Amino acid sequence: MIRPEEFTPEEKAEAEAFDAKNQASVLTTQQEYAARDPARYIEMIAAGIEGGTRPKDEPALWESIKKMQKALRKAGIRRPIPVPKPAKKTVKKTAKRKPQSKPAA
Repeated sequence: MIRPEEFTPEEKAEAEAFDAKNQASVLTTQQEYAARDPARYIEMIAAGIEGGTRPKDEPALWESIKKMQKALRKAGIRRPIPVPKPAKKTVKKTAKRKPQSKPAA
């Protein structure tokens, strides 16, 4: 096995170029995977925050949410119209009537 210190300058440049290309490919794959099921990741983040974990960089989180909203709009992914909840059926209970006593004859 060759140690990085033993590389020639050309080999070192070639290895760095390969590494940069490989990292870009991995990042693209991760982005594609996350975009297929974004709700899963968002729900995981929400559960972590609800569990008491604080994000490292809170302003960056809000900025990321803005970027996601912008990307959704550009992609034509519209916000769904919320379905109104059905009205509650309330049955008013009438006061119980006391039985009327019949007049004595």
